[in-house]
Amino acid sequence: THAYGKAGKHVARFRVRSDDGSVVTDTVVAEVFNAKPVAEAGKDLSLKVNQESEFAGEGSDPDGEVTKYQWDFNGDGTYDYGSLRSGVVQYAYKKKGSYTARLKITTKDGQTAEDEITVTVTE
Repeated sequence: THAYGKAGKHVARFRVRSDDGSVVTDTVVAEVFNAKPVAEAGKDLSLKVNQESEFAGEGSDPDGEVTKYQWDFNGDGTYDYGSLRSGVVQYAYKKKGSYTARLKITTKDGQTAEDEITVTVTE
């Protein structure tokens, strides 16, 4: 068996020598795909204004590692929190309303994945 460490097309050459000294060779092309990462923002939340809550986002990459976690707490496209180690953070909303909180993860090879939850904030 062999595991390729990089996506792309790889050429493998085989050579077999029989007991009488004859040699047979063959070539095969193995196409390796980069598996997509997965972001998990968690479950929808219901909070009160100024109630600090834990956002426990997770990420995984089947063929690599997650190197960055980012949260956009109000859905405006600007990431309010970033970490190189964890997607877990405490946050409190200052106004009532319904918000889309989005987790974005980035992998070592630059792939990204996103997931979102709905946060309902009441007084």
